[in-house]
Amino acid sequence: MLWFIYGYSLAFTAGNPLIGSFDKVLFNGMCNAAVQQVSMSGTSPELRFAACQATFPGWTCALVVGSLAERTRLSSFLVLTVIWFTLAYLPICHMVWFADEQHGGLRNSRGALDFAGGTVVHINAGIAGLV
Repeated sequence: MLWFIYGYSLAFTAGNPLIGSFDKVLFNGMCNAAVQQVSMSGTSPELRFAACQATFPGWTCALVVGSLAERTRLSSFLVLTVIWFTLAYLPICHMVWFADEQHGGLRNSRGALDFAGGTVVHINAGIAGLV
């Protein structure tokens, strides 16, 4: 739910090199017929791209749950997930996968390659589980 409320906006909009902006909170402006024709990636509409990207934070949180199984209460984990998603997942996602003319993202400006979410999902979840 956090992805649909503010996560996509902070991960995939222009802001600064660390994090995006709140321009598309609650998918603001993405459901209009005129805007839906504009695609962010290839020929896919941006709303479909955003919905597909929602799977990655879900899997990342599931990987973190595996490291915490039977070691913490559910309520504590839910609070941790909200904080971790906002302060760790979204900045890494923005820095690696989002690219525009000003920042370029790590993928374009530094030559980082992220195959199948290795950096954003697996390294991020592994370090969170270790911590």
